Parts: sequence; structure tokens; C-alpha cells
Amino acid sequence: MKFPAVSSHAEIEQKVGLTEFEIEYNRPNVNNRKVFGKLIPYGEVWRTGANENTVIKFDQPIRVNGQELAAGEYALYTKPSKEDWDVIFYKDTKNWGNPKEWKESNVALKVKGTSTKSMNNKTETFEIRFTNVTHQKADLVFAWDNVNVVVNIETNTITTVLKMIGDQLNDSSSAKDFYNSANFYY
Repeated sequence: MKFPAVSSHAEIEQKVGLTEFEIEYNRPNVNNRKVFGKLIPYGEVWRTGANENTVIKFDQPIRVNGQELAAGEYALYTKPSKEDWDVIFYKDTKNWGNPKEWKESNVALKVKGTSTKSMNNKTETFEIRFTNVTHQKADLVFAWDNVNVVVNIETNTITTVLKMIGDQLNDSSSAKDFYNSANFYY
């Protein structure tokens, strides 16, 4: 017999400039529970979803809230509080939920995410999404119940494209390459 999962599985793919992002996670529901401060205690590491840990992958180095993070695959953990959340990129992605033993040496990056509450706009099913997407940046948003948490993601799109133009544009380049380069500069 086959039954639906209590927490639905989700995958997100998002391109920000030239950087490919992929997030795989499970989406619990509020189900009339008090979520933050009770189901998800303040000050404790949360797997940021349900079931196995949430995994984020990206194929180029990025900056999260202005701090450098190497390209790769990370488990995405958070530590909620009333004011803001720690958002943690953890090197070991092969856990079910939280690691049996938390190792600080596996923390690739930890940043603060801005937390806002809305009494009028509730999210029943936990959601991770990208908003305000441009060629250079996006906001990574965690939304559940009446809480939204945002961290800023920046890519190296401009530097990468300018280097490519400088390295590859020459006398034998096509008119289309010159046009696209000029358009990018514009």
C-alpha cells in the first residue's frame, strides 16, 4: 500500500544570473499547532523542514548577507529566535534531520536572517522560495505560520561576464557577440 507523506516533498530550481540553485526539502504544515517557540523551540538548531535535512546546492561561489560561500552542496539548518534566525550552511548533507553529533568544523557559514511576523498573512505549509531575483542577487525566504525570514544572496555574475567578454571577445567574434557584450555593458 502507498500513502501520502505527512510532510510533502519539494524541490526548487532557481537561476540567479549565471548561478544555478537547487533546494530539496520537506514541507510540514501548521495543523493548528503553535509553531515557533513550541514545536520549533527558540535557540535550538532546526533541520529547516521535516524528515531528512534540507539540502541547498549551487554551482558557483556566492555571498550570503555579504559573506563568501564556496560553490557546493550544504545542509541548510536554522536556529530560530523571536528577533532573527541563524541560517547555517553545514558541510555534511547525509543526515536525517539534525546531525547525531553537531560539529562546528562542518559549519561552512552562519549568517543572521531577518525575521518578520505578520498576523494577517499566514503560511500553512512551510515554504522556501527565492524572491526579488535579478542577474546579481536574490532573497532566500523561509516562510511558515506567520513568520518570514530573509537572507540576501549575491552572485558573481557581473565579474564573470566582464571577464568572459575581456577574455573571449576579439576580431573574429560574431556581430551577435559584440551586440550582446554592448547590451550587457548598457
